[in-house]
Amino acid sequence: MSLKFPISLVGNRAPKLPDIDNLELRLDASNANTLYRLTAGGSTAGSGGTIGRWEDLSSNANHCIQGDGGKRPQRIVGVINGLDAVLFKSSELDYLVSNSNISLNSTAAKTIFTVCKPNSGTGLSDGGSVWSYPQNSVTGTAGHITLEPAYRANNVTWIGSETVSTTSPSLITVAQSGAGNIHSVISMWLNGNSVTRTSGADGALADNANKYLLGRIGSQDNTNFLFDGYICEILVYDSELSTADRQAVEAYLSYKWGV
Repeated sequence: MSLKFPISLVGNRAPKLPDIDNLELRLDASNANTLYRLTAGGSTAGSGGTIGRWEDLSSNANHCIQGDGGKRPQRIVGVINGLDAVLFKSSELDYLVSNSNISLNSTAAKTIFTVCKPNSGTGLSDGGSVWSYPQNSVTGTAGHITLEPAYRANNVTWIGSETVSTTSPSLITVAQSGAGNIHSVISMWLNGNSVTRTSGADGALADNANKYLLGRIGSQDNTNFLFDGYICEILVYDSELSTADRQAVEAYLSYKWGV
């Protein structure tokens, strides 16, 4: 099924990102002025150049950095729908880590959008963590999205039957209900269509009510579930968006990236 855009977002003008409260993180690879060579800034990465810092476009300065020059992803110009994207190579252990704590806990609501395109033959079975919130002080992983698509957290696995494309970009949306305990309901959509859980159980993004974690982009924990392919844009909202707001964001991202 193709994504059906809200009527207000179609016509002669491309949709813009809706003005919705609680935007916690926005990484947009199409904005070259957010892709810096060094962790502290300096010059932006040129075509094919490595990225030391992917700057957060929200007001929270949750920039994602990589201090190891050998593990930095690359800026690739015009590769996805004519727009730039960030290339992560699993063979080179590429990943980025948020330079500040992002609030996340099992009782909070959250909505996360990711546009990505894995390389051929990767990420289709447990492979390639697009983003994760690894636990710092609690054993286990606070959660990550792989490209089955599936969600894993706290020994809980949530698996859908759909397959993420390796030939065109895909939009993965994940929402946590904020039900107030470790069994908060997780919902997932692929390219605007609801993903049916075929195995696993509901689990929360984190298993502690007071966690503030460093988010990772491109790996689970620096060495496992390394993503191989292009990441285009990531949006994190510190709330569970309404159906109308979620669809508006999905319409914007899908039109922009050619999902």
